[in-house]
Amino acid sequence: MRKIKILLVEDNPVFLENGKRAEKVLAKKGINVEIITTNNLYDAIRLLTVGKIKMLITDVSILHGETPIKMELASQMNKFNFQEGRRQISNLFYRIFGNDLIKDPEILYDDTETIMHSTGLSRIQKGVLPKNPDRVVPSTPLVALAKKMKIPFGIVTAVHNTENLGNLYLSLGLIDVQEVVAGTIPFLFEYKNRYFPNLPLDFKIPYLESRVLGVREEKTPEVWAQSIINVLKF
Repeated sequence: MRKIKILLVEDNPVFLENGKRAEKVLAKKGINVEIITTNNLYDAIRLLTVGKIKMLITDVSILHGETPIKMELASQMNKFNFQEGRRQISNLFYRIFGNDLIKDPEILYDDTETIMHSTGLSRIQKGVLPKNPDRVVPSTPLVALAKKMKIPFGIVTAVHNTENLGNLYLSLGLIDVQEVVAGTIPFLFEYKNRYFPNLPLDFKIPYLESRVLGVREEKTPEVWAQSIINVLKF
C-alpha cells in the first residue's frame, strides 16, 4: 500500500521528533503514512511545492528560516477583520451553550494589536520582513499556500492559543468559525467554573469536526496522530 506523504512543521525539537514517531501510532490503526518534518517556513514552503506532499500538519508558529515571506500575506494583512471574527465566534458559542450557560466570550480574546505584535504580523503588514532566520512567525503563509494548492491541512497548538491565533486563521479565511470554537472548547472546560458557571453537571461537550487541534498536554506522537486522523475525516 502506498504511503500518504505528510509534511509536519514544528519549531520545538522534542515535539518535532514526536511528530515523526506518529508514523508507528498510525500504522497500528491501519493508516500508512510517511511523515516528513521541518522546523521552519522556508524549508516547509520548498517541501510543499516540490515534495509531492498530500497533507500539511503545522504548529501555529514556526521558525522563519530564510523565507522571502512576502508571498501573498502582506497584501492580505489589510483584509484582516478581527472584530468580525470575534462576532462570529461569540455567536456560535451562544448557539451551542445558550445565553444562560456562558459568560460573554469576548473575555477570551486579546485585542488586535496584541495579536499582531506577538506574532510579528504588524511588521509583515508594513513589508518589514524578519531578517533573523530563528525568529518565530505565524504559519499562516504556509497554510494559505496549502489551501491554494488544495492540500489538506491541520493546525496543532497549545490549547490556550486557539482562541487568539484561531481568530487570525479565521480572519484570513483559512478555517471556519466552527473549527476555532472546536479547538477552544477544551480550554474553556478546563476552567468551566469561570466560563460556564451555570452549566448542568450532565452537560456533554458537543463534537465539532475541525482541522484545529488544541492540546493542553505536550505534543506527543498520539497528539500528532490524532491531528492527522482529524484531517483525514474532514
